[in-house]
This record gives sequence, C-alpha cells and structure tokens, in this order.
Amino acid sequence: MGYSFVSQFSMSGKSAVNSVDADALLAWVQEEPAVRAPLVAAEIDIYSTDSLGNFTLSPIAASLLEIAPNRQDVLDGFAKHFHPMCWSGSIANILRPYQELMKPLAVGADHNIATWAQKQLAQMEERISQERWNEQRTDERFES
Repeated sequence: MGYSFVSQFSMSGKSAVNSVDADALLAWVQEEPAVRAPLVAAEIDIYSTDSLGNFTLSPIAASLLEIAPNRQDVLDGFAKHFHPMCWSGSIANILRPYQELMKPLAVGADHNIATWAQKQLAQMEERISQERWNEQRTDERFES
C-alpha cells in the first residue's frame, strides 16, 4: 500500500503536519520509520523554547531521532529547514533560532550529532556572510 506526502502544504510557510496530533503522527512514523521519520523531520517545527527562552529540540523532533533506524536521515530532514528558498528581512534573523539550536548539539555527547551540528553551523554562517555581502553590493549599486 502506497502513500504520498505533501511538502509545505500551507501558504503560511508552516507545514500542515504541525497540526497533526503528535502521538498520532509518531504512531504513523513507527509503522515505517526508515521512510517516514525523515519525511516528517523535514516538515515539523524542529525547535521550541524553554521557560528561559532557550531554543531546544521540539519534543517530536527528539522522538524522531529516537525512533529512526538511521538518525542521519532524520538529521538531513532537519537540515532542510536551514535553507529557505525565500524570506523577508535578514537571513541572519531567519536562521538565528536554528543556530541557537545547533550550538548545544555541536558540543553534545553524541559524536555523530555533534559533527553534523558543527557542519550545519558553519554552513549557516557562510550563508549569512554571503547574503550580507550581496546586500552590501546591492546597496552600493543603488548609492552610485
């Protein structure tokens, strides 16, 4: 029996998957975790904030890492959040929650996750630098 998965269903930029009951979604993932966990990882909100305002993995994101037979596939799904195709304002502001989420993961006990998080942080910094350079060039052209 096949199924399809609709990516970025909502016009608001939030996936409709975020509206599904977490327990029901995780039960669905557990039926075929190797296939479904990475799909859901790319769609869910992967961070939440604690009572102090710190960014942490959302409970469902943490559950996906536990359920998945291949954690790297879930991490790759998470990474899709770090590459917006369009945005308004500063890319640094868009990526800031993800950077804050990656910092503790980059020094965590799990070597594979730490290595992945360090790579993601470096790529985000590179993208922010590139966008700032592009913005500066655009501003200079308009001022000329």
